[in-house]
Amino acid sequence: MPSFDINFSYSNYTALYNTSKMKKEIILVLSLFFLSIAGFSQSVSINTDNSSADTSAILELKSTNKGVLIPRMTMTQRNAIFSPKAGLLVYQTDNTTGFYFYNGTTWNNLSTGTVTTKTRAYLGNAQPVLVARAITKVLLDTKSFDVLNEFDLTNHRFVASTSGYYFVKGSLALDNSGTGANVKTGNAYIYINGTMVSAFQIQGSYDNPIVSDLIYLNAGDYVELWCALTQAGSITVSSLYTYLSIFKVQP
Repeated sequence: MPSFDINFSYSNYTALYNTSKMKKEIILVLSLFFLSIAGFSQSVSINTDNSSADTSAILELKSTNKGVLIPRMTMTQRNAIFSPKAGLLVYQTDNTTGFYFYNGTTWNNLSTGTVTTKTRAYLGNAQPVLVARAITKVLLDTKSFDVLNEFDLTNHRFVASTSGYYFVKGSLALDNSGTGANVKTGNAYIYINGTMVSAFQIQGSYDNPIVSDLIYLNAGDYVELWCALTQAGSITVSSLYTYLSIFKVQP
């Protein structure tokens, strides 16, 4: 009998221990499960006053002496972002600086609101004399206006800050003095990234070839005005009516 009592008690203890252990494990798993649900369903608040986040926000930041620093990068680095998601926000530190967000198609400058490209640069000083059939870049050196600061006077070119369709117009004024036959016959060209895309030639008593086109530009693409004398002789490009004007076509 004593032996039976000992064996019975040991079996009883083992069964009770196993049952208790299982219950504890179940309670622990359930507790972790419900805690994780509560954690995911709540908003996160970062502040110094221990206040709760607004229930409509997944994240609420509160401070009276600090701000949020968005990732900062150059236009080249921004354009190199692989497959940007619509709504992505960065701060551009060069060219036209400011906050840019990706709308699913192009980068848009938030700092300028609805303002779009409006640029006109002209030749403030006379261009060097052109030699027949030598294509030469027009060194536009003065701005009439440049809303987004996209015209680079150092390199005499327009640099697009955002992708989209742009209307480009180039005007060339050839001086009425020169040598050779029909010296006032010239071409005006639009160059994109160093490649000619449009050209126009006109003749008259005071040559003023005008070239225009609707062109799609990616952010960072540049536009230049080039010219050439098509006949024998030489001629000077005049500052009068020699300009490049560009505006972005709103979608």
